[in-house]
Amino acid sequence: MDYQFLAHAQTIDNYTLSHMMDDYGNDVWNYVYFLTKSTELADEVSQEVFIRAYSGIAHFRGESSLKTWLLTITRNTTFTYRKSRFFRSSLWGETLSIQTEQEYSTGREMIPETYAHPSAEAEVLSKEHVHEIWDIVMALPDKF
Repeated sequence: MDYQFLAHAQTIDNYTLSHMMDDYGNDVWNYVYFLTKSTELADEVSQEVFIRAYSGIAHFRGESSLKTWLLTITRNTTFTYRKSRFFRSSLWGETLSIQTEQEYSTGREMIPETYAHPSAEAEVLSKEHVHEIWDIVMALPDKF
């Protein structure tokens, strides 16, 4: 299908969107998978890409091919998704069990009954610390 008419379109119909998804869906999915190495994220982000393309078709100027425009949306959506708090907290949000000070100083081996449960304040501080670290990491240039 020739998509040149989309350069001046303000909206697109479901038929055109369906053809776009058929023609470029695999390219978008493969690119997301390349960036994330996750099939679940590739499925989710690919859907988001076509939603953004559908709602933002008025921004397509036709200066590049439709595929290039979609892959640019794919890259930006993937990077945005990777930087989101949901993504960071789902990977690193869990806290580990801690040893009590006495067990650590005596060097006793821990058994499951002796796990100390951190207080609510300790959990909040730990999660806040993790978020601060991720904010610093995500502020680094993409190549790092």
